[in-house]
Amino acid sequence: MSNLVVPWSYSIIAGASAGIIELSFMYPLDVLKTRYQASSQCRTRNIFSDLYVTLAKEKSGIYRGILFPILAEAPKIAVKFTANAEFSKLLGSKTGLMETKASLVSGFATGMVEGMVVVVPELIKIRLQLPETRGKYSNSTHAAKHIFHNEGFHGLFRGTCATLLRNGIWNSCYFGTIKTCRSILPTPSSKSRELASDMLSGSIAGTLGTIFNTPFDVIKTRIQISNKSSRILPLAASIVKSEGWKALWKGFVPKVVRLGPGGGIMLIVYDQVTLFLMTSSG
Repeated sequence: MSNLVVPWSYSIIAGASAGIIELSFMYPLDVLKTRYQASSQCRTRNIFSDLYVTLAKEKSGIYRGILFPILAEAPKIAVKFTANAEFSKLLGSKTGLMETKASLVSGFATGMVEGMVVVVPELIKIRLQLPETRGKYSNSTHAAKHIFHNEGFHGLFRGTCATLLRNGIWNSCYFGTIKTCRSILPTPSSKSRELASDMLSGSIAGTLGTIFNTPFDVIKTRIQISNKSSRILPLAASIVKSEGWKALWKGFVPKVVRLGPGGGIMLIVYDQVTLFLMTSSG
């Protein structure tokens, strides 16, 4: 799949399919991640018992705030794969970088572009995922209007720099690792082996991306739940001073449980839907 030139329209369809499937299955874990990151408490969490209690208590309400992220999935994943392919061609042909290094750099550039697509949906999602905002926002649209009215247009873009760095680092690790895994793993001899290889590559890539980008995700969450301006480095120093350095990896477990296998699911769905569209069109 990586050598095919994918039309933009196919990338949007495949991207939307991959993103919506992954997000729909994994969203409850994203809710836990946000709540862990927003809390200044240092107690040890058991995500499985927390997930069970949360699902039992909130039921379908666990999906509160999913509307804007769902709507953003098509452009987000289309940007992720299409922009990465373009950046990879540009870097590979014009700078002579080694293929893996080009994948790391193009992945980071892709994440920066992707970050601009998701920053507003992320902010609204996070505000709605917190239990204490239930009486403040009735739904995603109301939250957007409330933030715009009370915090201004710039309030919708709170946490932009942290979002760009978070997405840049994750995508750099994701695409760089996938490229490396595909070069190391043996060439699949069957369709089932190809799917297994993609699942393994995507899961490893998603896990590494999560390890390195979680501190910026924690900082982004803290900035976006506040109506005060905060800078990344001073806020990081404040978190470490008051909560310890481990606090920068709060929410790591539900995040990696989601984005580890989620990275594999996304890669498989994107590749298979794209291949289906390419072959169907003749």
